Amino acid sequence: MSNIYFGEKKIMTKQRWDEVALRSRKGYYPSAPSKEEIKMFEQFFKKIVKPDSKVLILGATPSLRDIGLKYGCEVTAVDINRKMIKKMSDYMKYKNHPKEITIESDWLDMPVKDKYHHIIMGDFSLNNIKPKDHHEMMEKLKKVLKDDGFILMRHRVHNPESRLYSYKEVVNMFRKGRIAWRDLKYLTVLQSKDLPKIYNPKTRLFYWERYFSLLKKSYLRKELTKKEFDSIYQERMKVISTIYSKDDFEKLFKKYFNILKKDYCKKYISSKSAIFYIARPK
Repeated sequence: MSNIYFGEKKIMTKQRWDEVALRSRKGYYPSAPSKEEIKMFEQFFKKIVKPDSKVLILGATPSLRDIGLKYGCEVTAVDINRKMIKKMSDYMKYKNHPKEITIESDWLDMPVKDKYHHIIMGDFSLNNIKPKDHHEMMEKLKKVLKDDGFILMRHRVHNPESRLYSYKEVVNMFRKGRIAWRDLKYLTVLQSKDLPKIYNPKTRLFYWERYFSLLKKSYLRKELTKKEFDSIYQERMKVISTIYSKDDFEKLFKKYFNILKKDYCKKYISSKSAIFYIARPK
């Protein structure tokens, strides 16, 4: 989880925080990495970690914090909401570890030392930064990362050439076992024929509230069963995400960092737009 920049802080009740934390722990849908994606994070991490590395986590994602602590690192997790940090801590294997530091702060203003961290990790973290703030965010990350350090993150991008599906098509693929539960949501997010109603490629803004509204209409048309609808609709929130095209994001990213490796989780069709990046500062 990470710095959600529109509306969510006002509408999240204690019960909703509990739901989000529990679903994230289970790896439910794309709110959190699946076990396969967590394994990829750890495999990449093992290749770049050094003894006594200092790791900065953008967000409160339990699995990423656990990876750093597992390898004996000092881990600093920064999230804009203290409640989310606490809730996610409850689902950590290394909860209350003496080498973990948690900070409630906006990432743009996070009080961490310059050139201090060896590794920065995040899961869809930059998707929660306003487009106008992306250059400032990149500069901040480069500033707090050691010159020989690494960024390891997963980032959601949009491929304008992707095939677009109707809700009915996606549900039929799921029912026939051709796609996984996680794909059921994300194919209807960035590869839906309704995409122009919920995503503006010029402003790079994706409106989740509009997505959930269209999902509900699909359910009322009986294109989804109640179980299918409820599984996705539980995650409804008034959040706006920033989603660049893959080419545009990498053009921006490369101004500050050298990309060493790109990959995605092959188990899920929708993960082609959920790319792992390993990079070093320029």
